[in-house]
Amino acid sequence: SPSASPSAVPSASPGASALPGASASPRPSAVVALPSLAPSAPAGIPAGATMVRPDLYRLDLQGRIPALTAASPTRIWFTDTKNGLSSVDMTTGAVYTFASFPRDAEITALAVGPTSVYAADGKKGRLFTFDLATERLSSRQLPFLQGSIAMTVAPDGRLWLGMEDSAQLLSFEPITGRIEAVDTQMAGIVALAIDNHARVWFSDGRRSLGSYDLRTARFTQVRVPGRGAARALLPDPTGSIWLGTTAGEVISVAQGVPDIVAITGRPIARLTLDTLGVAWYLTPAPQGTLGYLYVPIRDAEAARSIAAPVTSLDFSISRAAWLADASGAFYIGVEAPK
Repeated sequence: SPSASPSAVPSASPGASALPGASASPRPSAVVALPSLAPSAPAGIPAGATMVRPDLYRLDLQGRIPALTAASPTRIWFTDTKNGLSSVDMTTGAVYTFASFPRDAEITALAVGPTSVYAADGKKGRLFTFDLATERLSSRQLPFLQGSIAMTVAPDGRLWLGMEDSAQLLSFEPITGRIEAVDTQMAGIVALAIDNHARVWFSDGRRSLGSYDLRTARFTQVRVPGRGAARALLPDPTGSIWLGTTAGEVISVAQGVPDIVAITGRPIARLTLDTLGVAWYLTPAPQGTLGYLYVPIRDAEAARSIAAPVTSLDFSISRAAWLADASGAFYIGVEAPK
């Protein structure tokens, strides 16, 4: 495989600028008052969640409509339809509001790292950084940041970005502000993820899956089968990669060999791992049925349903599933009582 060396990309501004009114606060203030729940609630269900059925609960967001989500081990960060940035604690169910983006911002990507939450504005070419220690929101002009954006944060804190209409894979160092680019020689990038072996994986949303090894600066590329566009991407702890397509195919790529392991016939909206390392997918329910299904890839018989327009799938430390509801809530799913 060919090697590629990063090249510096100049930033339009030398540093980040704090947003007006974005001052630090000693502690985030909870915006939802949560009543106690009966002691019989299953493990992983926070106070304030109401039961929909024995294996499903709903946590109301008091008027906040989640738009984009990004999960850390204990919280789910989300933007809302009013351009606010909030988080929900998956243990307590407390919802915190932190900052608001400018009204003209169009946030198209959200990612969380060890020290910061990042939000990309694909309309105005801006990168917003919310510092978790100081609770300050700052912005940086990046004129090349346009349109549909994919981004993820590496364990070393570097932010990696890709755009659907660009072959460039970009890295941003938050401490120095240095931006570097490598040419993937692909049509574009619609999904990004980093595995446990220091490799950045990316999909062009068509038939190509690529990886960039951060240690050796080498690229690999794999052609993937199927009828749909590969727009969901998930590294597996075993070293393989999962892809989900718009035609409902779930594809495993192990040691460079792709294999279609499931076909739902409906788009794969999300791929994610639970705390045991089990890979799940989120897909619309079959025609004539309201809502979505979330399913372990290797165990279709364990599919769970939710009659709501959910847009995300993440798991808490207790292995409860958290799904953002476009009507203004999070649904929390647990294993059905036996």
